[in-house]
Amino acid sequence: YKELGKLEEALNSILKSQKLSPDNPDIHMILGTIYLDLGKLDQALTSTVKLTHIYMLSKCHRRNTRQL
Repeated sequence: YKELGKLEEALNSILKSQKLSPDNPDIHMILGTIYLDLGKLDQALTSTVKLTHIYMLSKCHRRNTRQL
């Protein structure tokens, strides 16, 4: 949808995906870019912060797993 310029449809679709997989970093990255394209900067920032949080937790988890 996003590539076709149908941002509201893209937003609705990715929000459904987010409900199914709330900790998927790809979803938050796409969500952030859609919000940015829509001019919804607060929501774009929130998605980016969530993406960063998920990434950092994942990186920390991988590091801790290697130490075992």
